[in-house]
Amino acid sequence: MIKLRRLPHKLANLSRIATLLLCALLCIHAPSVLADGPASNITDDEANSINAKTPYFSLEQWQCANNGGTVTTTGSVNVTGGSAATSGSWNSGDQPPYILEEFAIETLKDLAAKNNVPAANVATQVVTQEHVIALIAFMFGEGGDINNHDLFNPLNTGINAPDLINGAHSVSGVQSFKSFDAGVEATARTMMLPTQNRLAATLINQNTNAQQFMEALTYYQRYSGNAEWAAASMPPNQDSYYQQRLVLVSQVRSRYADIAGLQMGTPAKEQLENLTDKSKLQFHPTGDTSAPGDASNSIVASQTGTCSSANSLASGTPASCSSATGQVSTGNLALLCEAEKFDPFGYLWGGGHQDPEKFMSNFNATGGFTQPFKQVVDCSGLETVAIWNAYHQKVIFTTENMTSFPQYLRRIDPSQAQPGDLMRHPGHTEIAMDAGGKETFGAHTDHALPKDQISVAHGQTWTDTYTYIGPGAGTSTKSL
Repeated sequence: MIKLRRLPHKLANLSRIATLLLCALLCIHAPSVLADGPASNITDDEANSINAKTPYFSLEQWQCANNGGTVTTTGSVNVTGGSAATSGSWNSGDQPPYILEEFAIETLKDLAAKNNVPAANVATQVVTQEHVIALIAFMFGEGGDINNHDLFNPLNTGINAPDLINGAHSVSGVQSFKSFDAGVEATARTMMLPTQNRLAATLINQNTNAQQFMEALTYYQRYSGNAEWAAASMPPNQDSYYQQRLVLVSQVRSRYADIAGLQMGTPAKEQLENLTDKSKLQFHPTGDTSAPGDASNSIVASQTGTCSSANSLASGTPASCSSATGQVSTGNLALLCEAEKFDPFGYLWGGGHQDPEKFMSNFNATGGFTQPFKQVVDCSGLETVAIWNAYHQKVIFTTENMTSFPQYLRRIDPSQAQPGDLMRHPGHTEIAMDAGGKETFGAHTDHALPKDQISVAHGQTWTDTYTYIGPGAGTSTKSL
């Protein structure tokens, strides 16, 4: 390689000028999201983004156009982290009961400290309402702690940190942390890792909102050296994963107190048991429709008369109609099959309780079964619609008045249940998929991932069961 000091003086100057011009051109031709008009060259990522009509943002290109090519974020923060990113401890001073909002706020504070954000700027730059909503939606979707027994690990973080982990390490994220503060520290460290630092960079930028955070979370390939947070966000599922994250953000905005106030760190599955403490909330977004209350109020405590129970959701792929085996003496297999067509639609409290014929007309007019994940029915609403679709009978009921239709629904002991029978306990109903109703299908709750709101469940205790005896009932001869 020829060194510049060996070249004639004028030639060396020309070489330096050419080098500077080349660097300038590289920055100029890197498409910036802040610039108007077409770029002369686009990357494969950008081309794919244009074809798929999805947003595109490159941290490196934005910095090249605005910071002279230095890979840093707002506040002169090095997104590659350093010793502070993978060590240290956190002391929030908070006391139980802990809630999701509290965890989100402390994680943001920890990220600010790790990135040397001036203390005077933390509240306005990092701990913003948008960033808090983003983290709560992220936690709500992951379901750690609130839906399992991995304490103080709401994002299912798989970081190997012996000083923070309580018990054995699990790279899959099935692990608990020693305390609330240990969980906060583990989460902040994970977001500072070279494979996840886009998350920290987004959350310490005062100009980013919850949607932009979900975009950074999903489209990790746009950030040098970064990797997926979860396998579900990998191609070819990225666009659907992103849309699901936006649904979670919308749910948090509209039910902020119900979700942000969920307790964590207890032996219970707090979401499923609806344990909240709204008295500790610091943010109160406009448009929140949550019912007022404190720890004694459940997420759906105000929903009486139809479906008001969050349930233990089954893991894995929901069973299909063909999973119900044997001949069905009650003749209700068609009811189960019609209900299962609503997987994967979303739960909507009160949905399906109008005239089922009109319901299906409206449903089909707005895309029908081609529009999954939209919220449509609640638990008894699903069964009302399924009865109409299976037998063309209008039996519009709730969980509280199923005994009012003896010409259609006959009450039997739960031990006698067969596939297609309606299993009930106070406030909730689902459809049996096997003998005895150990496995059921139904509309559970809107406080779950969209794909899990209407799906398979198992292990519930039922107080009574109803078998359909109206027109169309009889021995099923459908081939299984």
